[in-house]
Amino acid sequence: MNKIKNGGGGVWGETAMPANPDLNTTDANALVTYILSLRNEAKPSLPAKGSVDPTLGKAPSPTGALIISATYTDKGGENIKPLTGANSVMLTSNSFDLSQTTDYSDYTKMVFDGRPLLMVPSKAGSFAIPAVDMSEIGSVTLMTASMEPITLPINFEIRLDSPTGEVIAQGVHVPGEGFKAPDAPIRMHQATIPVTGTADGKKHKLYFVSDPKGAELGTFILMGITFNAK
Repeated sequence: MNKIKNGGGGVWGETAMPANPDLNTTDANALVTYILSLRNEAKPSLPAKGSVDPTLGKAPSPTGALIISATYTDKGGENIKPLTGANSVMLTSNSFDLSQTTDYSDYTKMVFDGRPLLMVPSKAGSFAIPAVDMSEIGSVTLMTASMEPITLPINFEIRLDSPTGEVIAQGVHVPGEGFKAPDAPIRMHQATIPVTGTADGKKHKLYFVSDPKGAELGTFILMGITFNAK
């Protein structure tokens, strides 16, 4: 690539190759691809559709990401140079990392044993997570923990772009004893918030709004968020 843009000699004989400083990277790639194609060495082409293992055989991680990159170069035509296109898509885990939460209103962020957690307030409060496209999401599961049984329902809403924005999902964290492992100091709970609104196919910052309607929650912690496909 450097030889094409900067020029040089001694590779294909004694004749010097002139420099092409104005040649952009895309055109240079297309030129190299075309030259190499003249060797008539057929290479297998990947199908237009298919599937991949998103973890590539590794254990899933809430902070993991899969980046899929694709390039395509056509064969060009008479007096038409080959054209090349490229694009990349990054896919993240459906389990959200609470360390990325922002815009806290009465919520308190804390870290226990290296794990980020959110303390749910005993009054209306909210927090936000980075932009998400909700088009293929059917529900959102909240993993929570408390010191005592939950005795009253807690309303949860997910709103677009602000704490007062359009409601895209809403549900209730129902009262319950929770699951308490032997010798464990806390009780584990789970609440699934169904998506009730219609997504527009765009990414929006999501605001999680909770309201216990005046109930005293005591120690009530949000431990995780999982997005569930339709």
